[in-house]
Amino acid sequence: GIDSLDFVDIPVIVKREFGFKIKSEEMVGVKTFSQFCDYIESKLLKGMAEQLEHGEWRGNTGGMTWM
Repeated sequence: GIDSLDFVDIPVIVKREFGFKIKSEEMVGVKTFSQFCDYIESKLLKGMAEQLEHGEWRGNTGGMTWM
């Protein structure tokens, strides 16, 4: 299971691995690991969409580079 120290580490790991901060107000309804994964995915997709909108996306997906 997850102990209180894990809850301290999770935001640091998310920031390092995914490049955004977890906002506590956005986590209010997150009760399961699946919901947490959905939260991470939605933040990533939102960030990618914003970058695409501004012509800033420089990602690499499935061997294809999007510019």
